[in-house]
Amino acid sequence: MGVKPELTAVDKRARSFTFWFLGAAIAGLVVFFIVNKMILPQPVDVDTIGTGEPLPERAPVTAGATAEGAESGDTAESGEGESAESGEGEGAAVAEGERPVDTQEPEAEAEALAQNTEEQAVAAAENEAAAEAEAEALAEAGGDGAAYEALLAEAEGLRGRSKVAKLREAVAVNPNGAVANAELGFELLNRGRYREAAEFAERATMLEPTSSMAWITLGAARQALRDRDGANEAYRQCVELGTGEYVRECRRML
Repeated sequence: MGVKPELTAVDKRARSFTFWFLGAAIAGLVVFFIVNKMILPQPVDVDTIGTGEPLPERAPVTAGATAEGAESGDTAESGEGESAESGEGEGAAVAEGERPVDTQEPEAEAEALAQNTEEQAVAAAENEAAAEAEAEALAEAGGDGAAYEALLAEAEGLRGRSKVAKLREAVAVNPNGAVANAELGFELLNRGRYREAAEFAERATMLEPTSSMAWITLGAARQALRDRDGANEAYRQCVELGTGEYVRECRRML
């Protein structure tokens, strides 16, 4: 039998230092995991909450829209996962030190900006045409066009019941005013008066078939009244005939 050589003081010290270093590293990893996973608050991805893209500031919000937003949020999650996997595969093919240039993002931003500008121009032209048509209708009916315009201007700076009352005055002065009828229907919708909102919105669509606000208000009011077929019809008419900022939202509701 061979004789096991005794460890020198240097060897013992090196072995002790190795064990101490490994123990400290393991303890550090355990502490990091506990702090990061159990103590610190975990980040929340707002894109996975399930609300989808919100309607514009003045668009009516309904239970149906919220549910559909949740579905679109789930779809976005799966889409992001697939994009991440494909991105990893593409990244492996890029040579080290090189950075791929994405030329699609600037083009997409330019297209979105051009589309928004075009929609704003169409909405402005729509409002101008509606104002001219209302002025002509009011002149034919013998109404006071200046009073009607003044009431609309005053309503713009009001909220809640005061705005509803002012819009009712405008409709009383000019019953054929598409803008006043659409605005009044929208305000009544947000206050939960769905049946009355549907009446004013429907009248606004007859007076001005290109008013996307009137169509989306009519669709949301019918949907709240459990008239799903009527709501879908209003959304379709909004997409086919309407112009302005709410056409995109009508398309999402279908």
